[in-house]
Amino acid sequence: MAGPFAANDFDPIIPADKKLSKDWIASLYDRGNPLSASGEDLRFIGMPINGICTGQVYLGGDGRLWYWNLDGHRDRKQIGAGPRFTDPDTFQSPMDQGFAIDVRSDDSAATFTLDSNGFHDVVFTNRYPMANVTYADNACPIKVELDAYTPYIPLNRDDSSFPVIVMRYTLRNQSSSDQEVSIAGWIENLSNFRSGKGRQGRRFNRFTERDGLSAVECWAGSISDDGAEEQVDVFADFEGGDYGDWKVEGDAFGDGPATGPRTIQKLSGFDGKGLVNSWTGSDKPQGKLTSPVFTIQKPFINFLIGGGNNTKSLGMHLWVDGRKVRSASGNRSDAMTWASWDVKELAGKTAHLEIVDASSSGWGHIDIDQIVFSTKPASGNSDTPLERATDFGSIALGLLGNEPAEFVDIQRSATGSTDLFSRTHSKVVDGDTFQRPLSDRAFASLGRTTKLGPGENAVVTFTLSWRFPNANYVTKFGRSPGDHDINDYSTRWPTSVDSAANVAVRQAELTDASQTWTDTWYDSTLPYWFLERTLIPLNCMQTQVAERLALQDGMYNLDEGVNCCPGNCTHVWQYAQGLARIFPVIERECRDKVEYGKGFRASDGAINFRHSIGEFRDAIDGQCGTILRVLRESQMTTDDRFLESIWDRTRQSMEHVIRKWDKDENGLLSGAQHNTLDEPWFGQVHWLINLYHAALKASASMARQMNQPAVADRYERIVANGAPAMVDMLWNEDFGYFIHNPGPGDDEKHGSVNGCHIDQVLGEFWLRNVGLDPVLPQDKTRRALESLWTYNFSPNVGDYRKVMTAGRWYAVEGNAGLIMCSFPHGKIEAKSGKKNYAGYLNECMTGFEWQVAAHMIWEGMLEKGLAIGKAIYDRYQPKDRNPYNEIECSDHYARAMSSYSAFMAVCGYQYDGPAGRLAFGPKMQHDNFRAAFTTAEGWGRFTQTVQDARQENGIELRYGKLRLQKLALDRTPETKPGQATATLDGRKIPAVFKADGTRLVATFPGGLNITSGQTLRVKHA
Repeated sequence: MAGPFAANDFDPIIPADKKLSKDWIASLYDRGNPLSASGEDLRFIGMPINGICTGQVYLGGDGRLWYWNLDGHRDRKQIGAGPRFTDPDTFQSPMDQGFAIDVRSDDSAATFTLDSNGFHDVVFTNRYPMANVTYADNACPIKVELDAYTPYIPLNRDDSSFPVIVMRYTLRNQSSSDQEVSIAGWIENLSNFRSGKGRQGRRFNRFTERDGLSAVECWAGSISDDGAEEQVDVFADFEGGDYGDWKVEGDAFGDGPATGPRTIQKLSGFDGKGLVNSWTGSDKPQGKLTSPVFTIQKPFINFLIGGGNNTKSLGMHLWVDGRKVRSASGNRSDAMTWASWDVKELAGKTAHLEIVDASSSGWGHIDIDQIVFSTKPASGNSDTPLERATDFGSIALGLLGNEPAEFVDIQRSATGSTDLFSRTHSKVVDGDTFQRPLSDRAFASLGRTTKLGPGENAVVTFTLSWRFPNANYVTKFGRSPGDHDINDYSTRWPTSVDSAANVAVRQAELTDASQTWTDTWYDSTLPYWFLERTLIPLNCMQTQVAERLALQDGMYNLDEGVNCCPGNCTHVWQYAQGLARIFPVIERECRDKVEYGKGFRASDGAINFRHSIGEFRDAIDGQCGTILRVLRESQMTTDDRFLESIWDRTRQSMEHVIRKWDKDENGLLSGAQHNTLDEPWFGQVHWLINLYHAALKASASMARQMNQPAVADRYERIVANGAPAMVDMLWNEDFGYFIHNPGPGDDEKHGSVNGCHIDQVLGEFWLRNVGLDPVLPQDKTRRALESLWTYNFSPNVGDYRKVMTAGRWYAVEGNAGLIMCSFPHGKIEAKSGKKNYAGYLNECMTGFEWQVAAHMIWEGMLEKGLAIGKAIYDRYQPKDRNPYNEIECSDHYARAMSSYSAFMAVCGYQYDGPAGRLAFGPKMQHDNFRAAFTTAEGWGRFTQTVQDARQENGIELRYGKLRLQKLALDRTPETKPGQATATLDGRKIPAVFKADGTRLVATFPGGLNITSGQTLRVKHA
């Protein structure tokens, strides 16, 4: 993208001359093509494809569904370092699930799995929130096309929150002969796949028929106690001085049982004095204990277990006839708990046990005690019933259409496509249910057959749906599991089949609306890369970042990244802009129920920046950003009702900021100012002061809307004093940017000090988002942004990080990016603050980068803003990592939704619903521009053309409704002034036109109501 560079170009670490290539600059503007991938580039793709707040399921590059986190389980990579940037995942899944086709003709028959194992040529094409995958292979006469999606309809939160994935396959006969083609899918019974280990219970598979839907549903349940007295035989209690008849190998277990914990081990729950314990003070030793042979006579084997959870290298295993038939491991805890194996079907078999420690990594040890053979499962194996576990639930595979399903198998025990198309399955009818022990794997499948002549095609549509009701409401920072709660979506659908059945009967409506939005978004003149990267970060709401909790009154409980940093963190979420424009009701409810609900301290107006965490802490940037969000949310309604309901609390929160950090009301801040960089900064902090001023401006606007002019005057007076004072105190003319003047104390010296900080004019960015006038002199704002380009944008972040080594890696060698804070005039080493937080300043974090990119575009620095965005696009190419996962602190980081601001900036979009005002002023492609837009109640497409100096603009409403009082349109330099006219569906309508500089403002007397399918056109001359 850039170069060539000489060694001395990087003497200042970041070269001032970016040497961007002509081809790369051209790519900023080119329409280009949708993101697509094939071959090896498919392996990292994981597009969230489930409904809002329904878990986290990925569509893989080859069309397989993977990840399948429906219970909020936290994995080892969901930590603050965000390791998936440098170590991206490939396909992984807790269950076996997939689709395949069976092709038969007079002289051949073959089965092909619908993935990269079954087809040689697989191509993935992005249409987020939809996707397309094509399958072709010289060995297969059928070409297959998959269109995958979940209902996703902007402004319609409920119809975008289905726990349903739709997989629509089109089968095309490419051959010159007739082909009989069968397509089928299979699912595994996923319920209690973690919590059910060693537990007594049953797995159930059922076939169900509904209107337009055939489905196989899988779930699990407990077995009630029969009241009979338990009969127990103790096989091994490890109370002797040695292991008796057990064979000892290696050095992990020593010569005899342990007699309790060793060194720092926090061991508990063992029975008696002795136990098996391979922790020797280290996890390095490895070994194996093999039991004497025994005959299985009782239905359950019960035992106490603890230690690590890697079943491949740790645990206890039951061997029968040379096969490992049962396995159990710990849960990364030395608090031993009971586990049970149901072995009824193995009665009379000869068996032996192996206790294995083949791990030397962390938690590479195993604890075992009190192995007994019993007539009942261990009663103390868990305090949580199966039905209360977060991984308890049901999952269903559905087939749409009224034609009968074929290949229905609810007794399936084979994995993959084995025997999937067997014609020998017994006849299954509606309501048939099959059950097996919880310890067994269980599968179900169904499909359909069609005959295709040469060139013919057929469409077969499947659904995957689920219901996992139990959730955790995290109330402590860290890895605490939290309090039991209920996923709100599960209250809408009693079973996993019910949600799919609703989609089935509304298929045309839901598909059409979802497809219309997708087409509207991508049928644009803007570059595909830009459309993709500004919308994709909204997918965090389709991951475990977001849950909606029924026991908290349907509140949205939001992390910063997946399973990392809980509590709707105000100082992170205040950057996010996309959700407020696509699903504004979610943001409104969060303001009311979270920041001004659970997180609000009514006694003084403070907002806890993590609402669910017990220790109350307010952050000045989060508090000011939340005030600005109230104005934004009000603008995305049609009247004053929302603002009226929340204004008193909002005003109180503004007063808290003034009282705590600006007692003199001079517009400058003082004291400890906790912020998104995770520790308090002190002194006069440029970006916090500017954000404070923006919050005051927004509060003044809202106060006037609420008929409180005196309140508005006071807030504006503080800004009028503070903004010039900020310029006088913090603007460095020689540097060309604002600096941070740290506090006087020895412990107040950390921060960006003399560096060029990415957020230095963050308040101005926010004012652009809500359509308010700036508070800083525009020349200073633009020069500060130019300095960010000069000093912070590196064509190769790797060269910068060779020198500035502290910090996490979200851009690597060969990646371009905007550094958080550079020090072009020499770094002043702070003698206070935490070192790991100081490392943030060396990083590239997309949420901050998008904020600057959008602001640059608004300020007329189009090419530089696009370049920052394109650098992010290039970093997230599928050949390198998952393009659907912008990482900061863990996965799918919420701050990245600031990207949508760049889209609004390019469109010149402004909207104020209560005032009925809508405005556009495209920043590129002035003579032929086309892009999507949303308002409070409707969305559609905005168009602009200029031909022969005559400009024409169109508002095409494709969903909902729109009430307008005023429409403002920027005139292009080529447009000649003249008499303007307005038409609705070709009929001239009354409008009063007024020129406001280069902008034409149309006022519609009495207001104008536009409904879906109608088009408003304005001709300027």
